[in-house]
Amino acid sequence: MNKSKMKPILPLSGDVVFKGFFSDKKHTKYLIDLLNHYTDVEIKNGEAIEVVSSEETPQHAIDKRPRLDLRVRTAKGEYVNVEMQVEKYEHLLKRVQYYNHKIFATQLCAGDDYGKLAKVVSLVFIDKELDIFKGDAYINHIVYSHKESDIIYDEMGTFIFVAYNSTKNHHDIWSEILAAKTEKDFLRLEKRGGIMAEVIEELRLFSQDEKIRFQQEMYDKYELDQLYLKRQARREGLTEGKIAGQAEAVTQIAKRMLSMNYPLKDIVKITGLTESDLNALH
Repeated sequence: MNKSKMKPILPLSGDVVFKGFFSDKKHTKYLIDLLNHYTDVEIKNGEAIEVVSSEETPQHAIDKRPRLDLRVRTAKGEYVNVEMQVEKYEHLLKRVQYYNHKIFATQLCAGDDYGKLAKVVSLVFIDKELDIFKGDAYINHIVYSHKESDIIYDEMGTFIFVAYNSTKNHHDIWSEILAAKTEKDFLRLEKRGGIMAEVIEELRLFSQDEKIRFQQEMYDKYELDQLYLKRQARREGLTEGKIAGQAEAVTQIAKRMLSMNYPLKDIVKITGLTESDLNALH
């Protein structure tokens, strides 16, 4: 396909793009490279890994988006929960800890032995450095340790935060790819060859999918709407009019998706509406 006639590459940092790209079995080797790059799970190239469905319904009425993280189970039984966080930093540590512990706890069925529990690693990509992490590192690890002896209990899990947009991430291949936003950025990285060129070419092809482009557009819109509403709420409190306006916008998006013959389950994930709501729209 002629590159000049192709649609622009979608940034890999987009949550829909990120999950869709890495959950595609064609891109498993890139997912393994990403995990090995930032964690100590040590997955061999070609080793079988399982990408577990991890979408969750919204927890609050104002939040119309499901969570879209990437949950990976290795051949050794360890779990890596990969999240892309953009401007969602309120109570970040507690949120990440909650989902890490949720994965840890759901490994057991009633009557199972606690010895079956495998380590859970949370790998969280953030688009800027945060003040909660002291020091000048763009990669920060949080672990469980014994206060008196500083012994680290690795089996209890690890939390890794990567500020991929940091100015300190030079020569970090994956952070540079995640930070790329424009065609100029992608072309510059592509010229360096190796895995960078491979990933960008695959991402270029992946970005031609109209459904992916539309879903990412809708998720970005929700992100901006949610951010706006939260800021307004802090200043003056949410009014019924604002909530009603957002509900109408959601309805219009759902109608558009229905007219494009999207599967109901996809529309539910994007809008947060129920199948009953969508049937009523018909």
